[in-house]
Amino acid sequence: MTTKPPVLDRQTLIPLGAAVAALVLVFSGYTWMEGRFRVMEDLLEGLDRRMERVEIAASQRWTRSEHAIWAATLARENPTLKIPAVDRTP
Repeated sequence: MTTKPPVLDRQTLIPLGAAVAALVLVFSGYTWMEGRFRVMEDLLEGLDRRMERVEIAASQRWTRSEHAIWAATLARENPTLKIPAVDRTP
């Protein structure tokens, strides 16, 4: 009758410890990277919202009369500013 070798001994514990350490390292790296990607995603979403607001504002064109009204209001509310006259040339 042959004796069955032990399942866990010093030779098997070292490879098991290395495997567990590798799994912990991979899981920790994944968790850290996921957090970094979430931060980057939030930043990109904020930039996207800001760009949409800029595009909307840029697409709204003012007429000459709206420019003149705005310049007159600005001059009235800020008497120390020198505001040029609204030009009629394109």
